[in-house]
Amino acid sequence: MNHKAKTGGRAKWWLVGILLAAVFAITMLKTPQAITQMLSLVSAQLTPLSVFMHALALAAIILGFLLPRARTRLFTGLMAVLAASAATVALVYFILPNIVVFGLYFGLILRAHWQGELAWELAEISVADWLFGFIGLVFGLWYLHWVASPVMLNALWYSPLGVVNCPTLVTISGLLCLSSRRPAILEFTTGLVCLYFGLFGIILLGAYVDVALVACGSYQLARLVKARRDAAMSLGKLGTA
Repeated sequence: MNHKAKTGGRAKWWLVGILLAAVFAITMLKTPQAITQMLSLVSAQLTPLSVFMHALALAAIILGFLLPRARTRLFTGLMAVLAASAATVALVYFILPNIVVFGLYFGLILRAHWQGELAWELAEISVADWLFGFIGLVFGLWYLHWVASPVMLNALWYSPLGVVNCPTLVTISGLLCLSSRRPAILEFTTGLVCLYFGLFGIILLGAYVDVALVACGSYQLARLVKARRDAAMSLGKLGTA
């Protein structure tokens, strides 16, 4: 790798780090009560969009499992649509952290797709990948918060997927957990964002279902650390051969 490529790679990581630090700082500027009020309002006003996103996600996921040749396009497209939808909602309601997070997600997903860095060869993934992927998809499509009672039933279609952050984040994380190939910067970003918003939701908003976000985000970060360590060990072995 030449010096220019190395410099560009470092700049990319620095930019993502600065954007995420800004997002995490901004979330602390509003009280938990104000955040709860805003997210409840958005979720209630956009239930038709939530229903549409549930139907779209289910169709893309089912077709992705049934059609291996189209799987990467379907899953990548679903992640991009969810990110774009949540970013657009955030723009309309001016939810600044979500504008930045989902704008960043959208850009990273498109970049990964254009560079051929995403793949879902399910025969190659581990049992842990399947487990955390399943957790992410189930709790993304059946997010037990921000919906009216009976929550268990209404969450099946009305939970705000593609509308507000947590169900959207955990669904994208679930899809990435199932991937056989993904860029490190996307793995890091989704892992860290899920872990942060999961803990934020549990501790400050009382959204205990966000334990799924914590689990999936932590798994992505641990998997990234393991991949980096394995790569370093392989380089070390080559160097001593």
